[in-house]
Amino acid sequence: MREFVDKSFSKKVTAVRSFKGFNKPVLKIFSRASVVTTAFLDLHVDIFNGKKFIRVRILPAMVGHKFGEFAFTRRMGLSIHKEKSKKKS
Repeated sequence: MREFVDKSFSKKVTAVRSFKGFNKPVLKIFSRASVVTTAFLDLHVDIFNGKKFIRVRILPAMVGHKFGEFAFTRRMGLSIHKEKSKKKS
């Protein structure tokens, strides 16, 4: 079975790799189903989570996983319980 990688990524990765300068451009990734390959190692990418872009640096441990695993779409642990106001009698 072949891993899915968006077709436009190959051109973008080669353009970023060939960039000579201090601030390399950041890849914006909308395809969360694409698999991280070795071509992305040590690059900074912005992964779209449905609302905003999450900046992630690709490390060797991430190869083989999907981009969507590193940009969460839901907030965890933000439920705040308000104290119920007491009625005055």
